[in-house]
Amino acid sequence: MRLPRFDDKRTEDLKTELNDKERETDTLYKKVGQLTLRLTGSKKI
Repeated sequence: MRLPRFDDKRTEDLKTELNDKERETDTLYKKVGQLTLRLTGSKKI
């Protein structure tokens, strides 16, 4: 069975979209980490 050829442009668009989502996820994790540190720090006072 032969698989259809995928459009390189579509593949590149999906890779770009994935990279954008991963970057967004990293940013959100950093924000959560910062907020957790602030919350933890404020409880110690």
